[in-house]
Amino acid sequence: DAQIGVCYGMMGNNLPPANEVIDLYKANNIKRMRLYDPNQNALNALRNSGIEVILGVPNSDLQSLATNADNARQWVQKNVLNFWPSVKFKIIAVGNEVSPVGGSSWAAQYVLPATQNIYQAIRAQGLHDQIKVSTAIDTTLIGTSFPPSKGSFRGDVRSYLDPIIG
Repeated sequence: DAQIGVCYGMMGNNLPPANEVIDLYKANNIKRMRLYDPNQNALNALRNSGIEVILGVPNSDLQSLATNADNARQWVQKNVLNFWPSVKFKIIAVGNEVSPVGGSSWAAQYVLPATQNIYQAIRAQGLHDQIKVSTAIDTTLIGTSFPPSKGSFRGDVRSYLDPIIG
């Protein structure tokens, strides 16, 4: 019973209004969506749509959420609780493709504590069994991908990934 999910990207111009995008998802029986950031118009349009949502925490928010648990509680209130349960959040993806090497390396130190703070804010509301908290990794961090049974991360990034996995 596989279902299709589609990322709802908003980097562009002449984009249709959020309510038209949600109508397009529904018309095509697309039941899962990934939002890279908590766009308030999109979240409002998702109310009572039945579409399951992976909600992204932008990399630009990681430091603030990692260093201040109250910021994480406020983020969850504004972007999750203000829409729950009429928006079906399934996962909060804290950060997007952060790597401890390369262009996003500045953010790597914040992924785990931001994830922990967001998780604690979700848990405090009793929603941790309904809304999972994770991150989306940069696939260049994969060392071996084939065959899948031999899959592993690169050795040089294990010190970054192992605490997150744990």
